Amino acid sequence: MTHHRHAVRHRWLTLRPQPLDRQPSESARCVNLAATPKATFKALYGRAHRSPNSYERDYGDNISQVANPGLHSESVDTAELVADYLAQPTLNLRANVYAWDMYHLIALGVDPLSGLSQYQQTSKKVLARGAELSLDKTWDWGARLRGSFGIQNAEQQNSHLPNSPYYLGKINFSLPIPLIT
Repeated sequence: MTHHRHAVRHRWLTLRPQPLDRQPSESARCVNLAATPKATFKALYGRAHRSPNSYERDYGDNISQVANPGLHSESVDTAELVADYLAQPTLNLRANVYAWDMYHLIALGVDPLSGLSQYQQTSKKVLARGAELSLDKTWDWGARLRGSFGIQNAEQQNSHLPNSPYYLGKINFSLPIPLIT
């Protein structure tokens, strides 16, 4: 077992805290467990935040919108399990499941005193849960095929969020084109 820059490493296990820039007391945790040279399993946990931007916090024309200097950061707690498998030297398969809990989201609301628009902190927690399968295949002649399919659900107070798809799919094929000289 070795210790390197706050990481604890064993033959197939790594535990590595990753401090965040703004909040040293918060950190992301990552546990890697490699069962074979071809398979890697990861358990990830993280906490992040987003401070309100100056428009959300400070803009107010007192005609259509008022400022809200009391806005605080949004935050998200994330957990993810990832399995990577190198089926062939040129074919990588990945499966992952995730859960996100988002708190104190900033949304446009109505100021109760003025009746004007104002960015405010929401008290409703948003939950997102999902799973994804992906592949990445390359060929010696330079072509590459990537694809993924995911299933997810994002909800707030047991109601599905609008504009949040249940299914996501992506496919990408790239091919090198030789330059004509």
